[in-house]
Amino acid sequence: MRVLVTGAAGFVGQAVMEVLAREHQVRALDVIPAPGATEVVVGDIADFATVTRAVEGMEAVVHLAMVGGEHAYDTPELPMRVNVQGAANVLEAARRANIRRVVHMSSGAVITGYSRDTFIHVELPYKFSGMYCLTKALQEHLCRQYAVEYGMTIVALRPWSVVDGRTMTHKNGQPVVYNHGHFGLVAREDLAQACNLGLHANLVGFQPFHIMATEEAEHWFDMERTHRILGWYPEYTFPIR
Repeated sequence: MRVLVTGAAGFVGQAVMEVLAREHQVRALDVIPAPGATEVVVGDIADFATVTRAVEGMEAVVHLAMVGGEHAYDTPELPMRVNVQGAANVLEAARRANIRRVVHMSSGAVITGYSRDTFIHVELPYKFSGMYCLTKALQEHLCRQYAVEYGMTIVALRPWSVVDGRTMTHKNGQPVVYNHGHFGLVAREDLAQACNLGLHANLVGFQPFHIMATEEAEHWFDMERTHRILGWYPEYTFPIR
């Protein structure tokens, strides 16, 4: 399959590129060249012409691109432009290119407002606070609308704390220690496998899935749906120490 990966140079993007390249023809889109990519489009996800050029000849899209940085969400301008307008650009460009399958990197942040005594399943309404969570929820609204209106299959993955499974470190290099504040840990390598499954799974419409790899998450979230429908099981797990 010919697959465009947006945000390919990022922490998650590099793992996704590595996994997908084993069986797909992959093109990278990012504001900087993605390491190791053989086919690259360098440009801004918020520029529709750039995205249109990037999707040309592709059969599917894995959309990872988002704004990051310590103060990126202090004002709405940058996150709305990159996260929301960027997602709209990807979906519309894909639709125009007759691409029927999109895997979108959402976040568990869209339901952070629920208490620990609430079983979290994908039919719950969004509940959150903060600019980051708002932009991720708006992305999912876009995905759902394009799936309903245009008959696209859009898989939205909802990870929480993404780390490196091989080194057991966070993105900043700090060692991973699993406690009750890190119930949503998942390795980027396993998240990449979830992206690949999202490309292949026999699904229709808008399909969100929680993606976490702790025993605590198995009890609090509807991970059984993820295992049963998406077929995803993590290689890296995180026992409480």
